[in-house]
Amino acid sequence: PSFALTLRGPAAVAAERLLRAHEVAIIGRMKDGALWLDGRTISWEDVPAVAAAVSEAANKLGSVA
Repeated sequence: PSFALTLRGPAAVAAERLLRAHEVAIIGRMKDGALWLDGRTISWEDVPAVAAAVSEAANKLGSVA
């Protein structure tokens, strides 16, 4: 089993670009206008860094979709 963080709406594409450009690139999957970050691809050690990157992108975009 797995889980995914999904960002939807107009900000999804911008969030994908910000995460790809992050110091440590976060690569998700765009599907049906949503950005999917699959939990199976993130090690437990990387969770804090990924969470910080997502939070930083959300702050730059002004909201979490």
